[in-house]
Amino acid sequence: MTDTKVIDFTDKMPAFARIITEQITSGDILYRLDERLAVPEEQIISYSTLNFEKFYGPQFRFNDSILDTKKTIIVHMDENTMDKLLMVIKQCKDMFGESFWHIEIETLPYVDGQKKNINHIITTFLHGMYYPNKDIFTHIDYTRNQYRFSDYLLKYSESNNDVPIDYYTEKELHYKIWCVENGEYSRKTWYDFMIASLTPKYQKLLNELLQ
Repeated sequence: MTDTKVIDFTDKMPAFARIITEQITSGDILYRLDERLAVPEEQIISYSTLNFEKFYGPQFRFNDSILDTKKTIIVHMDENTMDKLLMVIKQCKDMFGESFWHIEIETLPYVDGQKKNINHIITTFLHGMYYPNKDIFTHIDYTRNQYRFSDYLLKYSESNNDVPIDYYTEKELHYKIWCVENGEYSRKTWYDFMIASLTPKYQKLLNELLQ
């Protein structure tokens, strides 16, 4: 389920692994081996050996953003395909009392609710922990979320208060693929990971959201 597109056509390394190799110089790197386990980088085969191949909410401007509530929801939609990109920013404090934000991005593809042969929908979920006072990330991860079709339709449509658009799937259907943590990562590194993990239509929505 890992996005294996490459940055350059001649590159044998997936884009996310290339970013880790070139930009991550501190902290821990974890990869998923099976549906439940993420392990340290040194315990897994190197990815470098594998040949893979409308809008509401405020504009997001990192530490220049004005967030009036503990949770801010931003939704951007492709008017042609009806696919949505969801961003959720949650203001929190760490164990030392320092303010940080959980920044979550999730792809929400449009699905015809009349289709009868769909049981589940899988989305891409990207999460980062951002310290606005330092303008750094300390954690970035990539996850695939699986939703029951009926739950997903309610989440996407925003038509039921019991299943809001930021409804989160059950823990056992939340598959974390990789993460970098316990280091200091720039906005550029975060952005590069986001672009490497999103398909072009969602890249476009993210870029518009960040303008």
